[in-house]
Formats: sequence, structure tokens, C-alpha cells
Amino acid sequence: MIKNKNIEFSLLLLIILLFVYSYFSKLYFQLEHIDEVNYLADSILLFEGMVPSSKHAPSGVSTWIGTTYLIIEYIFQTINLKASSVSDLLNTYDYIIYKNYKDLTNIKISLLILNFSLLLYFLYKDKERIFVYIFLFIFTIFFLITFSFSGKPFFTASLFAALSLLIKKNNQKLSLIFFAFAIAENISFIVIIFYLLKDNENKLKISLILLPFIIFLAIAPWWSISLFQNLKIILHFLISSPNFTQNSFGNHLSFLSIFIYLFFMLALPLLSEIKLKLSLILIISLIIIFLILFQGFYLRWFLPFFLILSFEASKFNVASKFFFKIILLISILSNLIIFNLMDFKSDLEILNEEKNSNFKNILSSGLLIEELNFDKYLDIQLPYVTQYNSKNINYFNNEQAPLSFSEAGNLERSYIRRYEFLAKYDDNISKKNKFIRYETGLKSNTIYWCNKVDPENIFIIFKAKASKTCDDFK
Repeated sequence: MIKNKNIEFSLLLLIILLFVYSYFSKLYFQLEHIDEVNYLADSILLFEGMVPSSKHAPSGVSTWIGTTYLIIEYIFQTINLKASSVSDLLNTYDYIIYKNYKDLTNIKISLLILNFSLLLYFLYKDKERIFVYIFLFIFTIFFLITFSFSGKPFFTASLFAALSLLIKKNNQKLSLIFFAFAIAENISFIVIIFYLLKDNENKLKISLILLPFIIFLAIAPWWSISLFQNLKIILHFLISSPNFTQNSFGNHLSFLSIFIYLFFMLALPLLSEIKLKLSLILIISLIIIFLILFQGFYLRWFLPFFLILSFEASKFNVASKFFFKIILLISILSNLIIFNLMDFKSDLEILNEEKNSNFKNILSSGLLIEELNFDKYLDIQLPYVTQYNSKNINYFNNEQAPLSFSEAGNLERSYIRRYEFLAKYDDNISKKNKFIRYETGLKSNTIYWCNKVDPENIFIIFKAKASKTCDDFK
């Protein structure tokens, strides 16, 4: 027995150490999507007193953690500089904002520390270490592992939701608080609510339903402030996706699939028969495959399913066997090793490519660290983003477009705030001009910039494919 525990502990220690290594070795990597820059910058927007751009997500606890770090840094900076006048205080405030906009990795570290702390607490609370092992195995599989090491709130939400499921049996109210933290990170986790409302006698305690939502609104007040706009953003993908305009049958099938996914996810905790549960899980899996592969949905929307899959799997007797645990630990370790051997392109590599280009103008995505000149970018893009009703005029391609939501939905105005600080405080002498490419929202894709900037003197850098020039897009 002691020998078994030593083997298990040794493997677990290796996994923990490899987790720490993976976090810091991938610090300057945007593993999952370029939105990572915007999620991290939301902590700075909140620090400045502005509404986070990802308010629909709504990225609650993680945004506050980053903002708390900035407040602490500001206090120490103010004390060290002995700032006394209002001007000194505001200049120091500007410096902290500029410094962290220039390099977002300190805010990312604050999120990684939060995730690692939650993971250790998960290991501590799961005395049998069945649920946590299966959870780690699933969330280190090759198509999910990038979520676990990115600077976005999806893994944070998964950890909060896992903790809520784990401790529900012993403390239902605390479980609902963790659930509130989970949906405050990512609203898609709301589909597991009936798992948390069930008491130990498998009866729904509807009287507790308001508790998580009150906490949710307190953590992420920006979600309720722009309630209808946030619902519009969430539903926007369904309305505007090109996959939904090809034929009416495909559209109806997609909407039906989404409805079945939501209904079955809500129904799962209410079922007691194993065969029926397994049947629903199989159907949900097929629906997810259809929506992702054929309708272009994002995998991150279905992370609650993978969480529930690990939770339900932990209930089987075989999961408690020592041999099964060792297989899981070895698999997790293998997943982490393979992940660290994979060839990703870091933001530092992209930055180096930007700086060493023979072109004067660079078109690229936003990076975790920026060192180029954004003056010309702001000269072109800021008037475009801030002009009257620009969001709706662009979307409907109509100068008489509706006015509703044009301001609340102008996320690009929040995105561009970072570059205002970089342009103001950076030493931009003899630096290359950089322009930020967005593929959604207000038009600023490759074609847009090739028409705005001298097409003969702009170099287009991509993360996952070879760099190009405007000639390649004619």
C-alpha cells in the first residue's frame, strides 16, 4: 500500500512540476486564439475605470485578479516615486497602464497563478483523486490542452466548475458560490446548473437558484449593465455565420442541434439510469462534432460537456482502482510531454519577424509584447472606429443603419485603447509602422489594410502560415 502511494505521489509530483514548466515556457505564446490579448487587456481597462471589452464572456474573477495586481503595482510605484501632486499620481497611473499594455505577460502570470492555485486546491479537496485525475487527463488531451495553458478564462471556468461539482455533497451553498465564479468566467457553464441544485437526496432545491446569479452579477457587473448587448453578441455568431445561409435545412438542423445540446445537458443530472445517461452523452458528443466540424462553432463553447464527461466517468468503480489511476497519471504526463515537444510559434518570434522585415509597414495581429510604431495605425483607425454609428453602418453596409447597440457593441473602441497608450509613451523614432488585423467586427482585415496603406510596402505576418504581401491577395 505504501509503495503504491509512493508511486502515485511521484507521478503526481512530476505532473505538477511539468504544469509549472508548461505555464512559464509558454508564457509568450498565444496558444488558442488571438483574443488572448483582449482578455488580458480587460484587466487594464477595468483598472482605468472602463468596461471590459469581453463583457459578454464575461471573464469576471480573472479580470479582477489582473486588476488587483495592477492596483498593487501602482501603490508600490507611487510610494517609491513619492508622488504627491495630482499630476504625479496620474502620470504614475499612466506609466503602470502603459507598462502593462506594452507587455501583457505580468497580467497573464497573475491568471496562471490563479489557475495553478485552483488546481492545487482541487487536488487537496479530492481525497480519492479520481475526479481530478480524469479531469486533468481530458483537459490535457491534444485538442483541449491549449485552453489549459492560454491566458484566457476558459480553463479557469472549468476549474471553478469542477470544484463546485466536487464539494456539492458536503457543502451545497459553497458549491453554488464556486458555480457562480465559473459562469462569471464563461457563461456557457450555466448548462450544469441542475448538477449543483440537486441535494443529496437527488431533489432540486430551486430555492437556492438565485444565490449563484446574485454572486455572478456582483463579480461581473458589466454583464448586466449591457445585458441586451451581451445577448446580442452571444447570438451574433448564429445570425451572421456564413454556414447558416447556405440552405434552410442546414440552418434548421443547426438550431435544432443547439437546442438538443442545451436540453440534454440540463437533463443529464436528472437521470439516474446509467444506460440512458450514456445514450445522452453519446448523442451530445455527435451534436458537438457536427456543430464544430460542419457549422464552424468554437470548441470552447462546449467545455462544460468535457467537464461533465470527466465528472460522470469518476463515478464508475473502475476509476477508483490503483492501476486505473496510474494509467491516468502516465497518460497525463505523456500529454504534457507531447505538448511541450510540439512546435508553436511564439509572439517573440513574430515580434522578431516584424522588427527584421525589410518592409516599413507591418500588418499583423496583436501580440503579448509590442515594440513597433502605432502612430499611423491610430491616425487611420481611430477616426474610423469612433465615427458616428460606424459599427452598424459597417455591419448593414447602409448609411441609414439602425442606431441601437452601435456604441455598446463597438468592442473595437476598447481594443484600440491599448495602442493609444503605446503610441503616446513609446519612443517611436525610426520604428516600423504596425497595423492590427481583425477578421471580425469593423472591417480591418488584410484587404482593408492593403487598400489603406501603400500595398507595395506592407508585409503581412500570420501566426500559423507563411508571411505574405498584398500582391498575394489581388
